Amino acid sequence: MTKASRCFLHGLAVGRLRLRKDGWFSYDCGSEAGILTTHALPVPRKPLEDAGALELVLVLNILSSVRGVVRAALLHAESGQPMLGYSCNDSVPLVGHNALQIPLRWNSRSRSHVPAEGTSLKLRIEATYTKIFTFQLVWRPSIPQPVVP
Repeated sequence: MTKASRCFLHGLAVGRLRLRKDGWFSYDCGSEAGILTTHALPVPRKPLEDAGALELVLVLNILSSVRGVVRAALLHAESGQPMLGYSCNDSVPLVGHNALQIPLRWNSRSRSHVPAEGTSLKLRIEATYTKIFTFQLVWRPSIPQPVVP
């Protein structure tokens, strides 16, 4: 039994993919930057319990070489333009990571606002020398940034 799915690659191609049940799939990026852009996704709801200050993070399952770099941007669903403070340049890059659930965060100093729960946005992931297996937007407790004099 096969399951059909669609894979959309920003600026590269549109294709159709067939996955066998319990099969593995990854988006492989080599020396040239691979760019994956999703359809419009809803911003997840915040957890009910009050955990203090929360930030929106992208949790990834990736396999990367030592030279591998992953960045991400949150885009307005209608225009496709990066949200203020959530561009690829604002993201804290993941360099050389192999992890099942590694959070990718955006620099808090450059964020002027947080996307509202339930609104739609698109996600753009840019990577080199990396295999991306899964990704998910979630709310996590905020990590304080060190003060630079």
